[in-house]
Amino acid sequence: MSHINISYETNIVHFTFLSIDHLIYESYNKIKESAYQMFKPDKSYINYTLKVLGLSKASKPINDLLKSNSCVVNDFKKSFIQKASISLESAKIFVESYKAKNLKVIKISESSVDTSTPILMCATKDDFNKVEKQILYHRKLGFKHFAYIDNNSTDGTYEWLLEQDDVSVFSISEKYIGTRRNSWRKQAMDFFGYDRWYLILDSDEFFAYPGMEQVTIEKYIGFLEKNRIYSALTPMIDMYTKDSLFSGTMEQFDLDYCYFDTDTYIEKSRHTGTEIFGGPRQRLFPNEDTSIANLLTKYALVKPAKAYICDTHRNYPLKSNRQCKKAVAFLLHYKFLPDDIIKYEEIIKIGHYSGGSGQYKHYKSIYENTPNLSFYYKKSKK
Repeated sequence: MSHINISYETNIVHFTFLSIDHLIYESYNKIKESAYQMFKPDKSYINYTLKVLGLSKASKPINDLLKSNSCVVNDFKKSFIQKASISLESAKIFVESYKAKNLKVIKISESSVDTSTPILMCATKDDFNKVEKQILYHRKLGFKHFAYIDNNSTDGTYEWLLEQDDVSVFSISEKYIGTRRNSWRKQAMDFFGYDRWYLILDSDEFFAYPGMEQVTIEKYIGFLEKNRIYSALTPMIDMYTKDSLFSGTMEQFDLDYCYFDTDTYIEKSRHTGTEIFGGPRQRLFPNEDTSIANLLTKYALVKPAKAYICDTHRNYPLKSNRQCKKAVAFLLHYKFLPDDIIKYEEIIKIGHYSGGSGQYKHYKSIYENTPNLSFYYKKSKK
């Protein structure tokens, strides 16, 4: 671990500085005031980081900023080192994207002022049908504020989002990579603030939780708060139709794709937290290659502190994943819809997903040899 700590020391501190600097100078005044008053300095670490950065008297504003937020720097360092120890390349991409600060604020909804209500946050590109249904679905659960990061959509998604009163809109032009997307989310969180609830989704995910027919999202979060749970395990549950993969229409995919497995998911306890594998994709696309394993774990509903890093399948610090106290909700995952076959071809061509998009290449090789392939089987539930 020491080589990671030393080589990333400067990036870690600059990364945290940029985050705090963004809060102080570009966000609301109330955030500016609170950022200076949060923590007492850790002198030994302060002196070390000043030496590494070579800060001079001319850098006094940054010096003061570091001292007044030293606990954030220390806590973030721990989160980042854990992330780097799992994937050094992913950590590098994350830092480079975050330091660039390319996320642009386009529109902020008035609903963002209410910090007692959760923010549904999602990065998207050319997913109008999914995004529209996603917002309508979650409004019914009681969500009052949505934050979408648009990555150069050309199908009307961006324009439609701008018309929604309860949606804040950000834009980003960087090329999509999952790790970059996580840095975009971090930048958006910097804007809205921490120690408030977020639901972090992809556009093909719909949130479900126990008692949702009678219990609003705010009441469910109240239950979590009462039990001191600030991170809920939310595994992806792949949804499918009775017909073959990619069948049906996008206009009513939420009605057609109403089946799921109940007996094919596998739970494993690891140092990173609980991990979920299996499901219908493992039934149809079995693979022993762990580099493209079908990992279904997510911790999407969270109340993060400033040093928190929300990653794709786990969050940092890792201890947060082990503190959910069996609080489990689910993400209804719509992955093999009619429009997706075209997207998967593009994902394979570009190779910008995990493992060079190896998982999608594996799907394609089996699907092309069995064109009428269907997830539906005798044990499917509706």
